[in-house]
Amino acid sequence: MTDPKWRARGDWLLSCNCDVFCPCVISLGRSRPTQGHCVTWYAFHLEEGRYGETDLAGRTVVAPAYSPGPLLEGGWTMGLYLDEGTNPDQERALTRVFTGEAGGPIRMWSFLVARHLGVQKAPIHFQKEGRQRTITIPKTLECSIAALPGGEPDEVIRLLNLPYWINREVVVCRTEKGRFRGFGFNWETGGKSAEYGVFNWTGP
Repeated sequence: MTDPKWRARGDWLLSCNCDVFCPCVISLGRSRPTQGHCVTWYAFHLEEGRYGETDLAGRTVVAPAYSPGPLLEGGWTMGLYLDEGTNPDQERALTRVFTGEAGGPIRMWSFLVARHLGVQKAPIHFQKEGRQRTITIPKTLECSIAALPGGEPDEVIRLLNLPYWINREVVVCRTEKGRFRGFGFNWETGGKSAEYGVFNWTGP
């Protein structure tokens, strides 16, 4: 399948089971997660987006993922949730993009993920307020993360110029509440590592 030109811009967040901060971000996925394996969910809210003639603005995607070791070694298991307002054309486009099959910065997911658990639609609620980000799916996901204060307490901790495929700037956070039940998984990440930032991708 030949994918058209596409772009996606918006906010993202993740919560995982690492302590303090994810070593994979610094090492570009080569370091072992602090618990030996990784359980996480990525969430992406598209402020703007287009896949060919298909408008993707306003859509939200959640990708729960399990990695048995360093992220770059692959072997991931992953599913996708698309918000319930997604129409069939948007579903096809978002599935291509967020499995990595449509290229762009997220292309690595196409070869890191060994087992795809499918795509489900759900009522996804994303909220951005000050230093806090929240993503919820009723009866499936409860996640609230907050940026950690820096040396100047009015400023957050930002990591800059990272070799990170999502974006080169990340805000360091902690998970205030993190619970996921879906695709056969039952994970809790409260008190663990989290991050948020913006993304601006084009492909293929």
